Amino acid sequence: MQAHEFWRRVAPPDEDGCRIYMGTKDSDGYGAVKSGGKMFKAHRLAFLFSHGSIDDALQVQHTCNNRPCCEPIHLIQGTPKQNSEWMVKSGRAVNNVGEKNPRRKLTEAQAVALKGEVRAGGRPTVIARNYGVTYCHLRGIMRGEIWRDLL
Repeated sequence: MQAHEFWRRVAPPDEDGCRIYMGTKDSDGYGAVKSGGKMFKAHRLAFLFSHGSIDDALQVQHTCNNRPCCEPIHLIQGTPKQNSEWMVKSGRAVNNVGEKNPRRKLTEAQAVALKGEVRAGGRPTVIARNYGVTYCHLRGIMRGEIWRDLL
């Protein structure tokens, strides 16, 4: 995608100075651009078109905390650690553990019941199917990688 094509999809600055990507958004609310058969985050393209390059070891962060924003002065490069620290400092860090996680597949009661059935000797693949999750998801629950706070 050429820069002029990209910028045609970006709105003029709003009252906060944010320039919102008007095309497709991904599930996390970031602008999503398909170019050359590959998907890119819109803010990364905005940074690339404005600054000429992106360090592969760094992320492009929003200082405005507005995920679809493509305003170049709102975008900086930083390490994943710096990005996480900024998220916490700016109050965007949300404790999405357990039922607060918008992507959860099970309720807490279902996860507890699933663990109980496996511990009682049930066949994990059958139990996973009955709960509408994959075997890998069930295994993550049993290992404490998912729903870590359950006993």
